Parts: sequence; structure tokens; C-alpha cells
Amino acid sequence: MELLLKDENLKPLLKDILVEIITERKDEFKDIFKEVLEDIALTQAINEGLNSGIASKDELFKVLNENWSFKLFY
Repeated sequence: MELLLKDENLKPLLKDILVEIITERKDEFKDIFKEVLEDIALTQAINEGLNSGIASKDELFKVLNENWSFKLFY
């Protein structure tokens, strides 16, 4: 038996599969999505860092302490 998928059938099938994964495995999907967003943010931060000057330890901790809800200890 040969299964042929035409373009007009493939898109709705993929949508149904994605909806099923998202609704039935919300926690797993949420974790994967969170990891992807963190990877994107880390990549952007690395690229920005490569294009900026060198910062001192004090400058780094000042920025971190201003932008985080908790204070870092050092």
C-alpha cells in the first residue's frame, strides 16, 4: 500500500499534529519553547557582546543588579 501526501493535504495534517502536541503535552511543549527562546536570547547577547567594548567586573555587576529583581553577591 502506497501513501501519497499532496500539498493541500499536508498543511492541515501538520496543523492537526501540532495542535494535538500542544494541547496534550502542554508542559513539555512549554519547556521546549522556553529553551528555544532562551537560546535565541543568549545568541543575541553573545553577538552584542562581541560587538561591544570590554567591561570591568564592577560595571558588569552594576548592570546585573539594576536589571534583576534580586541582588547579586560578590
